Amino acid sequence: MFNNEKYCATIDLNEKVLLLEDTGKAKVLRIKFNQSAIIEKTEDKAGLKCIDGLTNLVFSFKKNYIEMNLNTIGSKLVFPGEITGNFDEFYNWTPVVYRCVIPKYIPMEFAMGSRMPIKEGPVYLPATYAGKFVIPAYLFSLSINQNSKIGFGYLDVPESEYTFAGEIYKQKLNLTYSFNANSKKSVKMGIFFSEKFEGIAQTYSDVVAARKKYPLVSWWNEPWYDSYFEQLYEMMESDGESQYEYGALKHCTGRLLKRAIGAIEKNKLGIKTIVIGPGWSAEIGDFNIKSDVAQEIKALKKKGYKIILTLQPYIADESSDVYKNNPNFFVYPEAPRGKIRYKYVEFNKEFAQFDYTNPETRAYMKERITSLFENFNIDGFKIDRTSALPTVNAFYNDAAWGVGELLQKKTLGLIYDTVKQLKKESLVILPALNPLYNDVCDVNSLGYRHFFDESVDDYGRRVMAALDLSIKPLYIDEASGFSAHTPRHLAEKCAYGVPSIFAVLRRAVTRMKSAVFTGGYPVDAMQQELNLMNSILSIYNFSKLNSDDSIYCENDDKVFYRKYSTGPLKGFYSIALFSGSEVLAGYKANSALLCSSVDVKAVVAVPPNKKVTSIVKVKRNGKEEKMSFDVVSKNKILIEFECSEGGTKYYRMNYK
Repeated sequence: MFNNEKYCATIDLNEKVLLLEDTGKAKVLRIKFNQSAIIEKTEDKAGLKCIDGLTNLVFSFKKNYIEMNLNTIGSKLVFPGEITGNFDEFYNWTPVVYRCVIPKYIPMEFAMGSRMPIKEGPVYLPATYAGKFVIPAYLFSLSINQNSKIGFGYLDVPESEYTFAGEIYKQKLNLTYSFNANSKKSVKMGIFFSEKFEGIAQTYSDVVAARKKYPLVSWWNEPWYDSYFEQLYEMMESDGESQYEYGALKHCTGRLLKRAIGAIEKNKLGIKTIVIGPGWSAEIGDFNIKSDVAQEIKALKKKGYKIILTLQPYIADESSDVYKNNPNFFVYPEAPRGKIRYKYVEFNKEFAQFDYTNPETRAYMKERITSLFENFNIDGFKIDRTSALPTVNAFYNDAAWGVGELLQKKTLGLIYDTVKQLKKESLVILPALNPLYNDVCDVNSLGYRHFFDESVDDYGRRVMAALDLSIKPLYIDEASGFSAHTPRHLAEKCAYGVPSIFAVLRRAVTRMKSAVFTGGYPVDAMQQELNLMNSILSIYNFSKLNSDDSIYCENDDKVFYRKYSTGPLKGFYSIALFSGSEVLAGYKANSALLCSSVDVKAVVAVPPNKKVTSIVKVKRNGKEEKMSFDVVSKNKILIEFECSEGGTKYYRMNYK
């Protein structure tokens, strides 16, 4: 018997049974190994071995979890025994929190890894591209009863295409693992125990989270602007939808950047970090900055802006010089004369895929990155198109270097280390909420609001999943470009991450539901919306995100805030939303700034042991006006707000 903080494991070698119980002595899992299996304790007596035919399974009983190493000689691993329990619910964090009751009469099918999504009945939910998940399906959990949860998760980055899969019945769990020809025939899993699903995620993150390799740069928490949707809107106005999003690449121009930055400066949005969208290189894969864009980058650098380029490291256009001159840099099918292509759905175009198992390809990427930093003094990359991984069973230069998700992580590590060696004060943004990837990026972004998101609420649920997995700090990609709801949802983003703006010249009337997947039909941005964005970002800049802030996001109830973990306001809000998320408040030791997206009377919090001395309305013309307020309780007051779309910029609450 093994007693640990989270579980108790009892082994019966004669009956070939492993019984797992939680700390409350509730039976969680019963594993009855096959009669043909050889069962014995490990040499250190802290584990259990099972050998059954081609399958070798080792359990190591750790302090807070169980490590499970599976190996096989064949291409498919079937769990060497029967796993039983009383399973009520299935819980998963991909692509947003997904929870369902286990069907009574039919099994629920699932697959772990970003190549196959969850299957409920006959339908996979949702259908996405390989590698597209912002949150990879590395972890799932089952509810045994109200107070007992068990989770299964990868401890290493998987290589195989289809990975760990199975069927869940009310009282039985079938597990299999499929290996591809190029992948290693082993997998390391963890079994986790908790009273709550969130506890499963926390324990998993504590076990697998890679440490950050480099300290955060001093400017990591500055709000940022991304030009991509601006490019899309420019395309929509000049070319319509006919070119899909591929047509937006030619609209990444110095002229467009100059106009956008002019609008940012005119409206005093307080943004000094600029992310330049795809299209800065004339051909995808060559990584050469277009002359007009290069000229604008140099002008922006002189004005003190930080410049980040959107990098798509896995694909190259067939018209690129690198593809025409270096065919050995790319992945091919097993018959070398054929082609392997990545179908970029939004672009309605196919691209060649780089083979990073080839050391010459890796050297090429390092050389191009070095050129960009040395010639243009850029400040980092935002990694894009993580879905463009080659199939695991392709013809690689050296498959032993790593394939699948492992290839992705090693490639990202190559990019990250190269960037940091060139410039320590640089930033690499990765759209993957994966604790196993912490050591190949500085910050994680939530990715664009995807077309499989049912609503903007799904974006908030993705935040909840990220926080469950202890992924922070978060860079918040703007949902749907500058759409009709953007300014108000921008306030929420200030509470749980570093906010961004994706358009300042235009906005989308609505999210488009078409095969094109663009950001929506553009119209000119209204001054009222830009005013509100100015007010919201002013409050964020007053109380910027700290890496050690405690963040709370309850999307369904619309409760968002973060709290200080150090300093004079320790345990109190650094930023919070009130009145149904309409009022945003940023706090410091002696004052707070507040704004509202509507005209409203709202109750707001006052720091403990502080007394409000005055409320001041600050106008956009610089004039100030004292306001009356009502004391509701010791630490709450009632204020009547005017919407910050007009002449009122924000309110200042002074206290001592």
